Amino acid sequence: MTFMTNGKPWPRTLVEAWLFVRVVGLVALLRVLLPRVQIAKLLSWLAPRHIPTTARPQLLDKAVVYTDAFLWRFHFPLPGNCLPRSLVLYYLATRLGFTVQFCCGVQRNGDTLKGHAWLTREGKTFLEEGSPEKQFVVTFSFPNR
Repeated sequence: MTFMTNGKPWPRTLVEAWLFVRVVGLVALLRVLLPRVQIAKLLSWLAPRHIPTTARPQLLDKAVVYTDAFLWRFHFPLPGNCLPRSLVLYYLATRLGFTVQFCCGVQRNGDTLKGHAWLTREGKTFLEEGSPEKQFVVTFSFPNR
């Protein structure tokens, strides 16, 4: 990974630059759509017609770095970045050859509920640290398998 002088990764190739543009565009689009469109409808729009047979893990690693960096700098008005992060990475992972599932769950904290969104692949947490499925009860998944 190439770093600028302040330690932030930048795209080195045209493919990586296009990936970066897609991340920025998706985050901007989600900022507008999330308050107005149901999650199930958004996911149906983000779902691919088919998933490529050849996975591109290095490019997916870059997608995670770009997504996390962009969301860290430009927070959503909603609490937490897990929802836009999971939606962006669902879109990109499926187009980079990974069959993943988008999950939302809740956890009771006293009198309140805490929500979280994440991806799974082959039944295991994907592109996230920890094990949210052990802390949260899944209330929605897409595609529902």
